[in-house]
Amino acid sequence: MKFKKLETKRDVCPVCEDEREIEIGFKKEIFNIRNEPIEIESIVEHCQICGEFYADTKTEEGNFQKAYRQYRKMHNLLQPEQIRKIRERYGIGQRALSRLLGWGEVTLHRYEAGALQDETHNNDLLFIRDPDNFRLLFEMNQGRLKPHDVARLEKRLEELTEEKQQDLLRSQLETLFGYARIDIDSGFKYFELEKFENAILFFTSKAEVFKTKLNKLLLYFD
Repeated sequence: MKFKKLETKRDVCPVCEDEREIEIGFKKEIFNIRNEPIEIESIVEHCQICGEFYADTKTEEGNFQKAYRQYRKMHNLLQPEQIRKIRERYGIGQRALSRLLGWGEVTLHRYEAGALQDETHNNDLLFIRDPDNFRLLFEMNQGRLKPHDVARLEKRLEELTEEKQQDLLRSQLETLFGYARIDIDSGFKYFELEKFENAILFFTSKAEVFKTKLNKLLLYFD
């Protein structure tokens, strides 16, 4: 790919060491990431006088991050925002999660900031995406955490367990009733899970209701 110009500016060329018309645009470059060539479209600057291509430190860092993202994609590694999302799901800080995983305290911070993780650490993060797996890790290694982190995680894991149970119930109800026929028996309506849930909440909030009575109430409600 040839240089694709986006804009121009008046600036000093670091090669000519003189003020020139500098073009800014895209150019294909190959970065060596862990001994593997990764080709991306880099943002570069081009001096029209000497013909050199270059990038300042900030731009070059952005180009490397783009190459890292491509490398992660090719090797099925988590991107920084996905790593952050896993951690934030459990409401835990970077240092605390690093300690729980048995990593160096700043390791997770580096990964979320764009450093390229190794495959072993990536597999650790994939493992704890499942709250059940995270709970196993927490039960084994909670001694590494401060008391307030332990309390916060215990509460969050209870919430996630409840959410999982609710999602399972919804899935089962949708499987049973979600594809019911629209006819006279259904009142010519699709099954609406939200109304069903609200009906159960209404009946159980008024009195102590057991399964048999609840079934009868729901029958009359229907």
